Amino acid sequence: MVARPSRARAKPRSLYDEQAEELRKKGVELQTQDDDEENEEQDDDRSATFVAEPTQKKARARTGAVAKPRTNAAPKQATALFKAVSAAKQGRKKVTTQSAAEAWAVEFATSPEKGAALLTRFAFECCGAVDAKAIVGDSLDEDADDAAWTQLLTSLGDQLGSKATPRAYPLHPTAGRGDAFEERFRGAWAEVVDASARGDRGAYEETAISLIVDVLTRLSGSAVAHARHVGGAGAMAVGDRLAEAATSIDDRLVIAKRQLRAALGSSKTPKKGSKAETCQQTVDDLEEARTKCDEALDELFEGVFSKRYRDSKPEVRAAVVKGLVGWVQARPSKFAATKYLKYAAWVLDFQDGAAVRASGARVLAAAFACAGDQKDTLRDFALRFAPRLGEMAHDVDPDCQAAAIQALRALKDCGLLDELELGEDEDATLRDNVYAKIVDQACSADIRSDALAFALDLEEFDANTSQGDAQRSLRDLGRFVEASVLGDDGPTTLTSLAADAFLALPERASLLRDWRAWVALLQRDDVDAAASQENQRLVDVLLRLCARSAETDSLSAAPALLEALPALLTKYGGDDDLLQTVCALGESASQASTKDARYVKACKALLDRVATTSDDASLNAAAKAIRAFSANSTDKKLSKAVSKCISEAAKPLLEEPAGDNDAVEAALMAAVKRIQALAQAVDVPAALSGGAALAEALAARAAQLADDGDVNAKACLEALGALVLWRAKACLDNIDDAGDAEPLDPVITACADGAARALACRYEAPTLALKGGDLHDLELREDDENTMQVTRAALDVVAVLAAAAHPGLKERQGLESMALPVETDAQLCSLVADACRRGDVSLEPCAHVAAAAPPETPARTDLWAAVVARAAKDDADLLPSLSSRLAGTGPDDVARVHLKALEAETLDQVTAKALAKSLVKAAATRADRADALHALLHAGVDAALADAPSTLILLGALRPYVDAAQPKRRGKDAEADSKVDRALVASVRDACAARASVIRRDADDDENWDLLDAFEGALGTHAPAKKKAPPAPEEEEPWDAPAEPPKLPKAKSPPRRRAPPARRGSGYRSGASSLSEPLEKIAEASDEDSDDGGAALLQRRSQDDVPDDLSAVSSLKDDDQAGSNSRKRKPHPLSPIPSAPVVESDEEPAEPSPKKKKTPKKSPPKRKSLGRAAKKSS
Repeated sequence: MVARPSRARAKPRSLYDEQAEELRKKGVELQTQDDDEENEEQDDDRSATFVAEPTQKKARARTGAVAKPRTNAAPKQATALFKAVSAAKQGRKKVTTQSAAEAWAVEFATSPEKGAALLTRFAFECCGAVDAKAIVGDSLDEDADDAAWTQLLTSLGDQLGSKATPRAYPLHPTAGRGDAFEERFRGAWAEVVDASARGDRGAYEETAISLIVDVLTRLSGSAVAHARHVGGAGAMAVGDRLAEAATSIDDRLVIAKRQLRAALGSSKTPKKGSKAETCQQTVDDLEEARTKCDEALDELFEGVFSKRYRDSKPEVRAAVVKGLVGWVQARPSKFAATKYLKYAAWVLDFQDGAAVRASGARVLAAAFACAGDQKDTLRDFALRFAPRLGEMAHDVDPDCQAAAIQALRALKDCGLLDELELGEDEDATLRDNVYAKIVDQACSADIRSDALAFALDLEEFDANTSQGDAQRSLRDLGRFVEASVLGDDGPTTLTSLAADAFLALPERASLLRDWRAWVALLQRDDVDAAASQENQRLVDVLLRLCARSAETDSLSAAPALLEALPALLTKYGGDDDLLQTVCALGESASQASTKDARYVKACKALLDRVATTSDDASLNAAAKAIRAFSANSTDKKLSKAVSKCISEAAKPLLEEPAGDNDAVEAALMAAVKRIQALAQAVDVPAALSGGAALAEALAARAAQLADDGDVNAKACLEALGALVLWRAKACLDNIDDAGDAEPLDPVITACADGAARALACRYEAPTLALKGGDLHDLELREDDENTMQVTRAALDVVAVLAAAAHPGLKERQGLESMALPVETDAQLCSLVADACRRGDVSLEPCAHVAAAAPPETPARTDLWAAVVARAAKDDADLLPSLSSRLAGTGPDDVARVHLKALEAETLDQVTAKALAKSLVKAAATRADRADALHALLHAGVDAALADAPSTLILLGALRPYVDAAQPKRRGKDAEADSKVDRALVASVRDACAARASVIRRDADDDENWDLLDAFEGALGTHAPAKKKAPPAPEEEEPWDAPAEPPKLPKAKSPPRRRAPPARRGSGYRSGASSLSEPLEKIAEASDEDSDDGGAALLQRRSQDDVPDDLSAVSSLKDDDQAGSNSRKRKPHPLSPIPSAPVVESDEEPAEPSPKKKKTPKKSPPKRKSLGRAAKKSS
């Protein structure tokens, strides 16, 4: 440590002493003043350090409020430096680090003990201390010994808490203060150093610098990680500013020495009183100031960095190594040496702490970049650690990869890499490690471009831009990518990554955008794929580089590519591997602004290639290019050429096959692939006068291939789906509301038939599967990959059919020709529902089929029930989306699907609860307005009661719907319920009560009896009564006394009400009859006197058919009921078409009226059940 002057020794007069004399009186006066906010605003020069902080007692007396307990993030009586670092305000002014540092400097000049205490308190507050003043006090000896510091650090550790569970301190990354706090923290220490400057010759107040170094060194040696982090980071910030000062002094020394030499002339020593003596004094002062800075830097390096770079905490190591980057950049003449750089090189092998490795690589990059004339001293050092930097290019952390490549680029730029005598294997390994990052899909684009820039510099690639030289440069670039970047085994599909990396280099990107050079190069005779296998790979790379470059700038590339496209297709179209890339060039050429004969010629060349290839990738690329040409032009010649190509492609499917079986099969398969590709781009049905014959041929072909277990059936089904979409688009474009309904489109019929037959082929008996019935009893074929792919394709086609041609379109004028028959739709839904229940196919395609259309038919209700039950069991993330989509079709559909799921599926208790909660919540979102509430209660619950089996489980499943549909009162005024039809709610409640009374006749055991009591109590129609003691035995009547049958009061039939009308074209029905027919049936059942009267109507299921684990469904309640404000529904993400819009009422709810107190009424006597009467009579 630098020797500091003793307190007993007379200190030299300094700038601080001069300022102290002028400000001492002013500081004393300011300390005694009252520190209200008005005086703080008026006196801008006033230091916050001189203001006596008000005590809590005075503050409470002034504000009249009770002092709240302070949080950990707000230290008590924080110093001005910490307020500045925290970006806090003092009064109404925002404290800056510069003003706070200057205030501290004045305080230290006035009273070194108080200045030392303030600086130590600031450091402790950065460690997370809540009350640093209680630890340090108002004054601290600037020469405090080890015992004093040990006591201070022990008190700090006690206030911070246990080492096992340390508190989050402000500088820690998890504290949530971000990088801005760390930057201000480093800036604050730098400002403190600047405030300690003395004179204009780069000198600093020695005692102040000694104090700063001592405080930070003591903290960095603490046993508490908080203090070590603050001490290390602060020490590196102080060293950074001292290194900058030393470098600045070096620059001034050069000038001062030159002036001294000029003043001395021929004399060796300056004369007294001469100009040379003044220059000599300036040189001596500057050299002394530089020496003091270097001594402080050495003390910080030895006392802080050399110990903390291997700290046990990664954040402490990262802080000090990161700070060394600034030291090297600020003073390379001292720190760009092996003595200091070896520490940064050692941390490259640290396993934990990626930030430490990245900072170490950045230190080396800074040293190599600043090497200059002293690079010879780093040759051995670079030779040792350059291979390690190459290995770090594949580090697990992206920051380490980027830092390592930057270090290698700096090593190349300074010329050291070329002078290193690396072994042949080491050199090849280093190159391969970096070159591989150019086409690494996992890394970022910046890393790929940096790696390519390093590779191009290492290979000394010269990008000439003249015409002849540009072609040669492009070919050299392609050969470099093919041989050095991709290697012998690298796939050429990664070439686009190399093109992107090249285009990201501004100084080299112009080479890849020289389109005339590209066209000339690709048409040259020596660039021929047929010459050799090696040349074919080079051509592939060149084409991909050109295609990727054209894709990024298609407008400028289109004119040159449009003219050259026919020639390129002729030259490279015979190779399917190259045809795909040439077709991609055609897609860019379609963006040309001129639509002349060259435009039609280029498109015809693409259509000719479609007729000569059957490769899937090439056909899809050609289809994309043809679609781009067709969309950008309406030329009749172009349309005629497209129609001719479609007719030629469909001939094998529409004509009688001729030739041997193998040739016929190959022709048919090629025709299917071409039709599939063309159907993705152009309107194939329109080119074939509707496409009915083609659709039938594709359906027959799909069924045949699916029956044989051939995966090519997938292409037929995909082609059918594309044809359906084109027919739907044509129907929507030519819709005529005033015309007569047209017959069903034959393409729809053929597609439905093909999809059904393909789905039936998964069964051992496809014919029985198509006839319907219980498909669960049929056995499946052996599972294989081909069958699964065909089944998934068939499900996708059914989803397209459901979205574009569901039975509900019968109600839409102009769309009747697209409406799928109910019988056909039921057949498809049955096949999909069985596949979903068996679980041998994934849920996603089944969900697509269900979500495409509402549950408007029994078959679709069954499908929805199967899908939501499967989702509740296997996919909890998909269930909310399905429930929301189902609720959008109508609240009555939700109840109907829910009951169907409980009736048809065997669900465990957890699955049943999840299903009920999701569906009830979705239905309740529509029950906050009058029309939705009507639909839920009248059409939903009423219809569900009529169709459900007479089990308590299904009846209990309706209870959450009734609970969710209760009228919502707002405030004390009940007028907000005026929109709710109270009579309708009462009628549905009566219906539930009547239904419960009928079931009560058969409730023999106590558990069912209690369940009925709870359900009726929730409805508000029956007050549950406690069980009474058994009645006293009655006197026996004579044996010949006539037996009187028990009499039951008739259930009052509620008035018939009309259900809300169904929306025209909305895709869902209103549910139950508007005359409440179920209520009449329930009333008739309650009138019957026989014991089996209710059971005959309801057909009670046996106890064995009821799963015991579903009993909890009856007590389900949705805790998250919808609020009073209606919300807009978004279309379901699984649906290919948007859902029907919901028209909401614009009326504002009326203000609720105050509730009136009602006198409690006595509940009517409990009615005896028929079951108990029968027991008693027996």
